Amino acid sequence: MEQIENKNVTEGENVEEYCNVTAGIPDPTFMWTNVKNGEHIKENPLNITNINRTQAGEYRCTANNTCGEASTVMNINVQCKKPITYFYRSF
Repeated sequence: MEQIENKNVTEGENVEEYCNVTAGIPDPTFMWTNVKNGEHIKENPLNITNINRTQAGEYRCTANNTCGEASTVMNINVQCKKPITYFYRSF
């Protein structure tokens, strides 16, 4: 299984990430799991539309066929859409 690089995205962006294996006969099935909440996403690629900060964290991709199972983990870091601005008032 190919290692997946971590993602840095801005809140509101779309995320699309493929899980790839270098070999596998028969062809494997793929499942993504949000490690934080245990949600299973049975699609490849992983698609998250309009991502928000609550969706940040580790996602595990698992490939499975009759010969076995392999997995890899990717971390998605979600940055705030707008930076925080501080205003100072002089007296």
